[in-house]
Amino acid sequence: MVLVHGLSGSARWWQGVRAPLAEHSDVHVVDVPRIHPRDVPQWLVGWLDDRGIAEVDLVGHSLGGLTCARVAAAAPDRVGKLVLVAPAGLPSGRNVVGHLAPLAATLAELPTMAPRVAIDAVRTGPVILRAALYAVTHDLRDELAHIRAPTLLVWGRHDRLVPGHLAEEWLEELADARLVRVESGHVPMWDAPEALVGALLDFLRAAD
Repeated sequence: MVLVHGLSGSARWWQGVRAPLAEHSDVHVVDVPRIHPRDVPQWLVGWLDDRGIAEVDLVGHSLGGLTCARVAAAAPDRVGKLVLVAPAGLPSGRNVVGHLAPLAATLAELPTMAPRVAIDAVRTGPVILRAALYAVTHDLRDELAHIRAPTLLVWGRHDRLVPGHLAEEWLEELADARLVRVESGHVPMWDAPEALVGALLDFLRAAD
């Protein structure tokens, strides 16, 4: 299983869920390099090749979800199961500026998140602006028809950044998908880790 963080994130975002997930499978957590997000899927496939991983369960959050969905569409034989946590990839109609207020509200609800976001944003550097624009404008609809992997969508009921109604559009576009809503905001790995792990493990066992 490979966990892929979102915009201005890092491998540290998965600390609260990595150990319980590791009881089910061999878990790897990536730090996405500072490249344009359109190139991250190709980088991720190369990362898997370098480690001799032929087939993988991909778990992606937000922009990382977009990345994982693109890998599953482009290389369907490489992805066994797919988990998308509040994924980007279907535009909500907001522009980058329109996401600033929801982001501020999200950070205000979880003040312990703010320092980590700031540190990771500095690590990401100037590419964060291009990545943000890509996250809110890229439309995956043409690619989603190529995904064959059983897919779990996980959405926080109180997600301010990626509107919950988009989950229904993902369900319509994917051939084999189910949806679980959890009591969290945009980052359930932080504010609802047990619910996220439970939903994910239930899905993996059912798919197996």
